[in-house]
Amino acid sequence: MRAFGWIDGRNLSLVPRSADANLDQLRPLANELAALKVDLLVTFGTEAAQAAKAATTTIPIVMASAGDPVSAGLVASLARPGGNVTGYSYMIPEIARKLAALLHEMLPTARRVCVLVNPIARASESGRKARETAYQSLGLQPLLIEVATESQFLDALAEASRQRAEALDFALLSIPLPDTLMQAVRRSRLPAMASDSDDVEAGALMSFRPDWAEGYKRVAATIDKILRGAKPADVPVEQPTRFELVVSLKVAKELGITVPKAILARADQVIQ
Repeated sequence: MRAFGWIDGRNLSLVPRSADANLDQLRPLANELAALKVDLLVTFGTEAAQAAKAATTTIPIVMASAGDPVSAGLVASLARPGGNVTGYSYMIPEIARKLAALLHEMLPTARRVCVLVNPIARASESGRKARETAYQSLGLQPLLIEVATESQFLDALAEASRQRAEALDFALLSIPLPDTLMQAVRRSRLPAMASDSDDVEAGALMSFRPDWAEGYKRVAATIDKILRGAKPADVPVEQPTRFELVVSLKVAKELGITVPKAILARADQVIQ
């Protein structure tokens, strides 16, 4: 925001609120901010954007991140949002296809992929469908298992083994896992696809995600437009144009996997 001339305490006043991962708190927090008559609401996550939209139809809302805002009912379309919401979409269906293609390229003989999904996050439903479609289009069988707690994660690894999964995809969980769970992933010897490079450092085979730094710069540009008078209905929802691929040669060696040269050539970071 500083790059656009907005400085907290001088010409901008930030009023932060956090639900601390408790989705039930999003609605009352959104109502509280709407009652304060703030000039603009910035949300992180699809659920937060939905709570904000339910709280107000007049205050502009900028999504700093959302999965599929059209299917979530947040905007009429990406090009023409049409209401008081715009921002940045991480386009779950497109990312799911890229993720599935990468995993298939890395493990061309694998056919059964364990996909972990968080049933608590309402936005994960579109991600779940996107994952299923993406893997099935490549002739792979996605084994979807719901995970909301650490103990369920460990149970899911055991179930993946029981169902003879050949790979693990927990990118849909969208959060770095604690070391204890990453150690369990390594013990399972399942090549794992994550959404965060920290997980690759801790034992996943690779991660793939949008470039968050680019995304936040573009969110700031959208906020700037609206603070200067633009209407959210007229500001298209933006999508990622840059992505980050991280691959661990260390984990690949542990699992006896030869990483294709084409993947190494595209990787933004290779962990030796």
